[in-house]
This record gives sequence, C-alpha cells and structure tokens, in this order.
Amino acid sequence: VELGVAACGLPRTTLGAAPSAFVVLFTKLEHEDAQHWSEFGRTEVSLHDTNPNFVTKFRVFLTSLADRNKDCLLNFYHDRQPASAKLSSSSRQPPFQRKPLFLGYTRFKLRVLLSQPTHALEHPLCGKDNRPRGDSLGF
Repeated sequence: VELGVAACGLPRTTLGAAPSAFVVLFTKLEHEDAQHWSEFGRTEVSLHDTNPNFVTKFRVFLTSLADRNKDCLLNFYHDRQPASAKLSSSSRQPPFQRKPLFLGYTRFKLRVLLSQPTHALEHPLCGKDNRPRGDSLGF
C-alpha cells in the first residue's frame, strides 16, 4: 500500500507565518499497547505552506491479514530550523538545532483506508488536547 499525505489549512506559526511542515508516520499492531509505536518514516519539509501536498510516499507492506489492522499515527510538525542554517556546510560546528513545533496529529487504522472505494480518507487534525482543530487532512 502506498500512502500519500496532504493537508489543508494547517495552523499558522505564532508569528502568523505559514508553517514549514513535515509529517512523521508511526505504526503499531492493533494488539500492542500504546507504548509500542514505531517510526515508519518522514516526509520532506514543505516550506511556508498551509496546504502542503507532500511528495514523499510511505510504502506499507501487508504480509498478513493482521497487517491490515495496523494503527497509523501521523504527527505534523513545523520545522523551526532556518533553511540557511541547514545549508551551511562551511562551518565545522553543527548548526544550532531547534526542536520542531508540534502542529497536531491524526490516527486511523489501515483497514479503514483500504475499505474506502477511492482508498482515500479525510480526517481532522487534532491538537495535544485530543480535540479536532477543524483543519482537514487527506491521505
């Protein structure tokens, strides 16, 4: 299964700028407890875009029926590291690393995605308080 991610209306940063967003996909099997999330992959950073359509696709291989019951968690982040700091290779010191800002998440089961006729889902982005933020995510 190839999973692509797009978002519509991501929240702006505290300074009102469009976020430089990226997504981290985590997966776990249905019967595993909440502590067993494994990072599956990351998208590229979409610079200054509240409606990113990420180029990076995630390929999830289904080797058994149990794999259809995988839980998927998509965390959205704003990359606060300036692009100029990432491109600077002339310095021997690594650039100052800033922790990405959490924008929100969405969670779904792979079988729900596979059961859709178009194999597409639209989910709201949830914040740290687990409440939908009204933003729309497609995958």
